Amino acid sequence: MTERKSKYSNTGRSGGQPRVRSKYSYQDANSQISGSNRNRRNGAANPKASLDRYLALAREAVTSGDLIEAENYAQHAEHFYRVMNMPA
Repeated sequence: MTERKSKYSNTGRSGGQPRVRSKYSYQDANSQISGSNRNRRNGAANPKASLDRYLALAREAVTSGDLIEAENYAQHAEHFYRVMNMPA
């Protein structure tokens, strides 16, 4: 019987911690991104702009006939709508 390899056995890192693939680069699994950097990168600092963007993407998906993608974008838009209307 052959032994199964651990998913952490060939990471090339001490401690056996896997690397996590982010949108921009590899990062340690335990690293954290500061909130200010995250907001600049993905536009999360402006919920109104994100709401408008996801509504436009949902409309575009409907016109192209992809109802699953349209529903996904609509749910994202609903999230930002709720964020905008949260009590301060």
